[in-house]
Amino acid sequence: MRALILGAVLSVSLPSALLSQRLVDLQQGTRVMITDQRGKEVKGRLIKISADSVFVRQTAEEARTVPMSNVKSVKVGHVSHLSGLVLGAVYGGLIGVVGGGLLGAMDDTCDLLACGRGENMAFGAGAFGTVGLVLGSMFGLMGGKEVWQSLPMPLHESSSNSR
Repeated sequence: MRALILGAVLSVSLPSALLSQRLVDLQQGTRVMITDQRGKEVKGRLIKISADSVFVRQTAEEARTVPMSNVKSVKVGHVSHLSGLVLGAVYGGLIGVVGGGLLGAMDDTCDLLACGRGENMAFGAGAFGTVGLVLGSMFGLMGGKEVWQSLPMPLHESSSNSR
């Protein structure tokens, strides 16, 4: 129960902390997505911010410079393991329910747990759905999901605050 409460608090406090940041407050290496005035997105790790430009490393060999006058919006990325857990549970559970239901529908024999096509289908959907939910949750929790939070505009106050 404590883990659930901690997860809920972190999932609310981390995004709100990110929303209160300005571009000039970001640290080097922060994952950012910059959208320019034409709608083109530049994703990468923040290298440096100057009074007139933002420098972003997209790959080990490639860095991009975006003029501040061309910046339409900036988003900060972070990996949300809670979102990954929920998505993994939903996908795993759905796949398990459908697969188990189809397997159960193919069997019309009687045994200790179920008798007839309908009961076998329900049992298969429940059993495989539960296994799918657990496995999907584990895989989703390990991988997480990248979540983007928009920074408030304007991006900078003056050149004296930039790094």
